[in-house]
Amino acid sequence: MPAPEAVGPLRGQVWLTIQTRQAQQLVRGRSGTADKATIIGLVGFADRLRVIWQAARNDDPYADWWLIKVHEGIEAVGTLIGQRQEALDVLLQQMGSIEVSIAASLHPFRMPLQFANPYAYQGAKSLSAYDSLVCTALTAQHVGLLDSEACRRELNLCARKIRALFTISQRYRFLGIDRPLI
Repeated sequence: MPAPEAVGPLRGQVWLTIQTRQAQQLVRGRSGTADKATIIGLVGFADRLRVIWQAARNDDPYADWWLIKVHEGIEAVGTLIGQRQEALDVLLQQMGSIEVSIAASLHPFRMPLQFANPYAYQGAKSLSAYDSLVCTALTAQHVGLLDSEACRRELNLCARKIRALFTISQRYRFLGIDRPLI
């Protein structure tokens, strides 16, 4: 009986679909100018995480520490956005017998994701959650449950937290250290 053939490598695709301009701006970020500071987007976050991830794989304890900081940042952003989303969902449920569907783009922005580590995908998940929050907040504003100022505050709060998360990876510096072999 002939030997069975080996199973080939797995391949798949991951796509990020963004409905709002606010979230789309956080994908690439913004280059700095004399008047405006640089904003690190998901792409810059993932790119810098690749360096940290590789250093951690090479047994750099400092890189491990930065991955812990990134993980904590992702959890904090997830908690905040989850709480704000839940509050908006409760607000929309107050419409009684009026059924409100959350706004969605007729032409969403869609991009493939090919990251080198799970933290970058978790950053994309945070951005996706923010995108959903933006859709919900704008819907609540449209039906009169939020005034424009409250909506703007809601979106700015969460956008600041996403930007802060994406900035964490930029503070890492490669020091070329590793754990001693015992």
